[in-house]
Amino acid sequence: MHTHHQQIAALLYRHCAGETLTGEEQGNLNAWLKADPRNQEVLEKLQQEDWLQHQLQQWAMMEKEKATDWQTFAEKMEGQAPMHGAPVRRLFRPWMKYAAALLLLAGVVSVWLVQKEDTIKEEKGQMAVTDIKPGREGAMLTLADGKKILLDSLGNGWQMKEKGTTLKLENGSLAYQPGAASEVTYNTISTPRGRQFHVQLPDGSHAWLNAASSLTYPTAFTGSVRQVRITGEVYFEVNADHKQPFYAQIDEHAAVEVLGTRFNVNAYSNESLVRTTLVEGSVRVRAQAQQVLLRPGQQAVYQANASDIRVLEADTEQELAWKNGFFNFNNEDIPAFLRQLERWYDIDVIIDGTIPSMKFKGGLDRANSLSEILKVLSKLNIPYKLEGRILKVGNK
Repeated sequence: MHTHHQQIAALLYRHCAGETLTGEEQGNLNAWLKADPRNQEVLEKLQQEDWLQHQLQQWAMMEKEKATDWQTFAEKMEGQAPMHGAPVRRLFRPWMKYAAALLLLAGVVSVWLVQKEDTIKEEKGQMAVTDIKPGREGAMLTLADGKKILLDSLGNGWQMKEKGTTLKLENGSLAYQPGAASEVTYNTISTPRGRQFHVQLPDGSHAWLNAASSLTYPTAFTGSVRQVRITGEVYFEVNADHKQPFYAQIDEHAAVEVLGTRFNVNAYSNESLVRTTLVEGSVRVRAQAQQVLLRPGQQAVYQANASDIRVLEADTEQELAWKNGFFNFNNEDIPAFLRQLERWYDIDVIIDGTIPSMKFKGGLDRANSLSEILKVLSKLNIPYKLEGRILKVGNK
């Protein structure tokens, strides 16, 4: 690990342990935290006891054949003889997580801070980005008490209980299982740019979140309606229940009413239109004082905060391409194409000068690295330059 990362690891360890940093040290830590949103995520993860304990368990298993195994570590930390066969949980104590954090930081920093450097090479003393990997599964879960859990960091089978409802992570998806005495609290799943996620709601309905999206929902549906709130883009498969209709609230003025169906809502704040596309079943789209009833294959389109809803025939294959692992750029202009890249590859796009006014055709695999996707621009003779995570496009 680079010397700079070792210094940051030491500052993080002392910060988590409650030690007072000097003014210079605190300034260095603050500067590092502000340099990249992922750096703040590292600090948040280190302060999550469940996650840290899981990492300690993984570390113990990986290191058990080495001289620096868990028992040796426990012996050094507690000044006692090794306890052969003792479970990891027995050794885990609140104060120990901070001591162990320094050991773990090498791995954590390597994954979270140095990860981007596997696509960076040194040329004449300067670092130049050669490629950016595609997005992947992952999300942040916010519990009713405000506690945040980074789901990317948890292993398969992780579970917890909240007010009688069991939350369980299986095969990269989060599922809710309400108990007989479950109390209603609200959780939020949010995906940053470069992540997507699937959640099974308490009623058994399913929701898939595209990058830069969120879904807020109760941990148990106990009222006369099932109501959730979304931002960004979410695809739903809703279990039918005529006695308890399902509402997907988009904002204070717009919602989708559902009885049992499959549909997609695209409501990104940086897109000019909100699009609700019905794949199967029946939905009613409300915006301001207007409402429309959709048939399968139709799409409701309107501007945010407007009540003029248009009903169009939808290209459902294009609308659901993201969920199926593809980009579908049919009839998309270049700015719309670039906005999709921003969300999936976690980059910032600057249109620097002029770009052609044209529409795309065809699609690409979302598993491609960014360099493969950008070949589209090269074929169209559109100049671009990638500097770190900033993509400049256009003829200046």
